[in-house]
Amino acid sequence: MNVSLFNWFAIALGLPVMAVSLVSLPQSSQAQSADGFFCDETREFPTVVAVSNGERIDFITFTSDWAPPPFDDVRVRCNQVAAKFQSALLNNGADGFNRLTFDYVSNQPVLCLPSEQDRACQRDSVLITFRNELQGCLFVPAFLENLADQSAGGVSSNTDFEAMRDLCRQQFPDGGGQSQDQIETAFRALNPFTSN
Repeated sequence: MNVSLFNWFAIALGLPVMAVSLVSLPQSSQAQSADGFFCDETREFPTVVAVSNGERIDFITFTSDWAPPPFDDVRVRCNQVAAKFQSALLNNGADGFNRLTFDYVSNQPVLCLPSEQDRACQRDSVLITFRNELQGCLFVPAFLENLADQSAGGVSSNTDFEAMRDLCRQQFPDGGGQSQDQIETAFRALNPFTSN
């Protein structure tokens, strides 16, 4: 994968999230005005939204019905993911998101926020579970394109998101051709930081 792709990811993720500074979970009645993360279920596709200083940024849109067990409903999954991001923000502050890590938990590809001490993903640090490694890789250009469409995070709308998707498809082709060890190594290489 192109290293600059993940530099963009780290920069783009840091900018909108760093502006969020909530110290308590938003309640359902104040979900649209309180700073932090919540699931907007009023749309055709439920969306995790980040709110900062009254500005809403669509963060993750769930366009597929797939969800890992036991979250068989996409709206339940949206709420769970929003709650995980909100909890990560409260427990780690915005700067904690610099430790976002692609890894495996229970043999499933995940994006997690590991502790500062060990930088290893644990079940309680998982923010989102992906159906497969390709979906995890495709999360990056989808996230960046979403920010560009909203003119958020300093991402340029003239970025070639399709080329980024093509890189993911090349790295994680359907139908195999790679061993599971090669796939796992490539998935972990998506991390925007180097472990110490």
